[in-house]
Amino acid sequence: MFAAARSPRCRSPRWWPSLAWTIELHPEAARQLRLLAKRDRPMAKRVTDYLATLSTCEDPRDRGQGLSGPLAGLWRYRVGDWRIVADIHDERLVIVALDIDHRSRVYRD
Repeated sequence: MFAAARSPRCRSPRWWPSLAWTIELHPEAARQLRLLAKRDRPMAKRVTDYLATLSTCEDPRDRGQGLSGPLAGLWRYRVGDWRIVADIHDERLVIVALDIDHRSRVYRD
């Protein structure tokens, strides 16, 4: 017979307007993104495109990984060698990008 169709992880806001997440950038993340755009514009575009895709996900936790230790409660998203550390606010459907940095530096104090 017919195989069950898998629903996509991320859907267009046209299909699920009530589930569209808002992306907010913490001032530090915005600064890092501006610096990245000066150094490596294609990578900065990949990061912003990823954030746009993330905003259409039903559950952004499906695409990231929860952090542990002092960063417990935050989520990590990988874009090449760059990482986005974010806090997810379910009650407001908001993802706050707290830090955007290279993987070698992002978890340091």
